[in-house]
Amino acid sequence: MSEIKKYWFPSGVYSFLQNAVLLISGITGFVLLVRFFTKSDFGAWALYLAVTTFADVTRGGIVNNALIKYGTPSGNTEYKKILSASFSIQVAITLAVIFTIILLAPLLGKFWNSEEFYNLLILYPIYAVCQIPHMFMSAVEQTRFHFKGQYYSNLIRNFVFIGTIAYFTIISKTLTLSHLPVIQSVSVLFAGGVIYYYTKDYLSFEKKIDWSWIKKLFNFGKYVFGSNVISILFTNIDQIMLGYYFNPSYVAVYNTAMRIGNFSDIPMTSVATIVYPKSAQRLEEIGHQSLRHLYERSVGIIMAFVLPGIILLSLFAKNIVLILATSKYHDTIPVIYIILLFSLFKPFIRYFGLAMDTLGKPNINFWTVITLLCFNFILNLFLIPLFSLMGAATASLLSLFLGLLITHRILKTTLDVRFSRIVKYMLNFYLEGLKFIVFFNEYKITLDEADKTIKTD
Repeated sequence: MSEIKKYWFPSGVYSFLQNAVLLISGITGFVLLVRFFTKSDFGAWALYLAVTTFADVTRGGIVNNALIKYGTPSGNTEYKKILSASFSIQVAITLAVIFTIILLAPLLGKFWNSEEFYNLLILYPIYAVCQIPHMFMSAVEQTRFHFKGQYYSNLIRNFVFIGTIAYFTIISKTLTLSHLPVIQSVSVLFAGGVIYYYTKDYLSFEKKIDWSWIKKLFNFGKYVFGSNVISILFTNIDQIMLGYYFNPSYVAVYNTAMRIGNFSDIPMTSVATIVYPKSAQRLEEIGHQSLRHLYERSVGIIMAFVLPGIILLSLFAKNIVLILATSKYHDTIPVIYIILLFSLFKPFIRYFGLAMDTLGKPNINFWTVITLLCFNFILNLFLIPLFSLMGAATASLLSLFLGLLITHRILKTTLDVRFSRIVKYMLNFYLEGLKFIVFFNEYKITLDEADKTIKTD
């Protein structure tokens, strides 16, 4: 019970609030930008986010998971060496990514026939440098099983970003696409200052870099990096190919559907953020059974949120599109119905990756995601030219279903994971919620009766 009070509950609250802030700011920013820019300009911004998310995951994937795995404070006597090695790797990877972006920017601009996209991408290096402190210190805080700094820093980051956009779109009405990466950079600098306040006591470095830790962290991180990069490609391959076969306007429509349909990312990311640091500790202390329990319980809880969400969003999809994006995005509605089904499969694949990382087998996750990416790419080659937006959504849905089958087969062999237990945890979540409602109503009735008795006396 003490662990629930000390770790799971407060960590879960901060992680959920952090992702809720990201959702609210994401929706607010989306509404402001989708109404202010043309479809072509908004499509260029969507492509920029797809490419830069790929770059950000590249930088974070090599370092963050390895830092969390090896830097947890439980009995770790080489914490300073790990931090120094991690920070060195992150700086080096950031410089390599910046160099690659500068080289690829003209080619990608021609690939999508979008000068607006090129003008955005050449400003990304500014944001990448500004993001280093915040990205690194977020991982450091996770190694200490704390999440408060991440919550408040992201709150400030999104407040500055959305507030600035609101000013330029509503009051001055002078916002250009090129302003957006600059606003991103300023926002993340503010966030870095906030999270430093919460992590400064944990920042302890060795003056001399330990190359054995560089090698160890990199060898672990390279498979996580590969898996993360392929996962981002898998997530964005439909938008990338829509932009190639058609134009950024199609990307704008599809991106709008993705923003509305991918509602499961909040509970999924919230739980994943607190489960991964603890799963490494639990595996070492208890064994494989604890990891199986965490996987089944986490997926079961996520599915308990997902099923009602799919039903509600399906019923009100048309109204949501009209409110958020106006009638010019009415062609988004049919695509949303397919994208909503993504949430039935994504939690299984996401937590499979975490389980493999915890077991020290990130290579298995890497090759699994490679397989799914190739399958998705082939389907998109055939379906997008024939059915455009609906073809892209269908290809991703079929790929996710294949991912469910493959990952469950591996987990059943490795950890004896079973669907029946996942369903049991999901139903138990509903049952506990129902018990709470009944208890609250009974408690309220008791208070009302006591209140009447007092008044009568």
